[in-house]
Amino acid sequence: MINAIIFDMDGVISDTLSIHCEAESKVLLRYGIQISPQEILSEFNAVPDRVMFKTLFKRFNCSFDLQKVEDEKWELFQELAKDKIQTIPGSLKFINILKKNGFILGLASSAPLRIINLVLETLRIREKFQAVVCTEEVKNGKPAPDIFLLAANKLKVNPRDCVVIEDAVKGIQAAKAAGMKCIAITTTHKKEELKKADKIIDSFEELSIKEIQDL
Repeated sequence: MINAIIFDMDGVISDTLSIHCEAESKVLLRYGIQISPQEILSEFNAVPDRVMFKTLFKRFNCSFDLQKVEDEKWELFQELAKDKIQTIPGSLKFINILKKNGFILGLASSAPLRIINLVLETLRIREKFQAVVCTEEVKNGKPAPDIFLLAANKLKVNPRDCVVIEDAVKGIQAAKAAGMKCIAITTTHKKEELKKADKIIDSFEELSIKEIQDL
């Protein structure tokens, strides 16, 4: 019986992926790596920052202080995000509906904790979630199931009783690897890219409690 919903954050609750990608693109340019925000979104959506930076440094045959680069991205993200953090339409309304219907809610994001905190505090929704899991808490990022399994453990629920709401292919893979059902929303990818999800929606207006329980 489905009794817990685990949300990804960027692209599912908060419309912040474009800010992430812009910050990453600009920081990488400082190190001589030219990659557009669109290319970053296409290849690295749901991938932890450190993994992305490490992958690109290896690809471009260069070596830099990863912590320094991550810190620069964080500083730039904060600057770019000022007064720009918005919600995905319908997400907060749906979160409130789930709460009223007795669902246990968790959040599991590939973002660092400091970015998660910034977004949740800006949107004033931290208290909606009984567990929050960030990329620093797990050894393996998405598409490995670690982050969702840890979220289920913190929520004290069986993974098979969880539904994950995701926008990224790697996030769907992680949810399925964790033995969970997955609903994908087409905020960042086309339907055909998200076909491994149990259900695909274009907006939260399409989703009902019954549809979740019937998964």
